[in-house]
Amino acid sequence: MRAKGFDKILLVSLGLGFLAVCFVVLVLTFSDLYMEVRLDREIDKIQETLNKEKLDEKKLNTLLKRETVSGSYKKIEKAYKENITSIMKLIKNIKKFNDSVDLLNAFEKDNIEKDGPEFKETKEKIKNNLETYEKNNKKLKKIKEDESLWSYLPEKKSSKFDKKYLKDNILNVFKMKYLKNILDSFATKKDMLDHADKIISFLEENKEDWKLEEDKITFKTESLETEYQKLYKKWENILSGKRPIIRIGEKYEDSSNNR
Repeated sequence: MRAKGFDKILLVSLGLGFLAVCFVVLVLTFSDLYMEVRLDREIDKIQETLNKEKLDEKKLNTLLKRETVSGSYKKIEKAYKENITSIMKLIKNIKKFNDSVDLLNAFEKDNIEKDGPEFKETKEKIKNNLETYEKNNKKLKKIKEDESLWSYLPEKKSSKFDKKYLKDNILNVFKMKYLKNILDSFATKKDMLDHADKIISFLEENKEDWKLEEDKITFKTESLETEYQKLYKKWENILSGKRPIIRIGEKYEDSSNNR
């Protein structure tokens, strides 16, 4: 009788233990799912802030500095926000670069009279701007590399989920209006610098065959005039925004060279 009673107690104890373990697993599972949902919502808020023409820096900084989740998701939130903070510093530098590139009057009368036909000052300005562009573009390329995305995770070997979650959500910010507009302008400035350099080279090579009459350049031969007008037409298109958009880290290939 005692053996049977002990067996019943043992079975009941094991049953209760199993239920307790199931309860704990269930609680942890729901807790994990809850944290994932909270992190998703936090990332959505950050992206909503970036998906505007004008950035609310105060709101963004508040979102990036706060902690909203715990457990295993805490490290992911921290890694994500540190990545975005780093990206926004680079975007700020790129915006500053965009604002500093000023070649709108490079081929107008005043600058041609002042700097032509060698265009030494304009060439120096182009050279310095291209160096700055390359530095920023190199950092943009690095962001697309896995090592950069995971660098803020505390463990060297993070799970595939952590890495994919970070990669998808970090790269997604480049689709947001504020960043996209700045990067589109960044690409346009590169195109502008390259084409200005091409026009200057053409004018230098043919400096004996052109002159400034009133407010426009005229050439001795029709063929040179035609070639210059093609170059200048593309210059006007670049200034007006009629150009292909370069994706992050990609090099713009001038299609006119392939014709």
